[in-house]
Amino acid sequence: MKKKIIIISLIILIIGLCFYLLIIKDKNGFYTIKGDNIIRIEEVVGKRKLAKKKISYKNGLLNKTYKYKDIKDPYTDLSIYIRELKNKSKFLVTKNYDLNKEKDTITLSRYSNKKEYIIIMTIEYNKDSYTINIVKGKGKIVTP
Repeated sequence: MKKKIIIISLIILIIGLCFYLLIIKDKNGFYTIKGDNIIRIEEVVGKRKLAKKKISYKNGLLNKTYKYKDIKDPYTDLSIYIRELKNKSKFLVTKNYDLNKEKDTITLSRYSNKKEYIIIMTIEYNKDSYTINIVKGKGKIVTP
């Protein structure tokens, strides 16, 4: 009986480790979400202070949130980063935004490597911080 419990525990541990490595863990220089890699903002604009990272999985959607704080010029960072996402990572702006506003929300989307899935990136910013939220799920992209 004890052997059975140990074997089951090991199997659960191995499955959990595989889930973490394949689905949740970010690769160097990228936000990784279920097999899709998105270049990290730090790779484009330089080192920034990551204050909080949150991962959740609900109703078949993997959601990753990264909060950066103590940013000197978030408007310039985001202008450069969005240009990179659009030009090299095939993201489309799916909600209009204005970097001249003190705070706003930017929404970008692209198709996943698995075409029936989309990746939605929402960036909320204010005068000294930004939060990047990435979700992957089934859907179609609609642009403004």
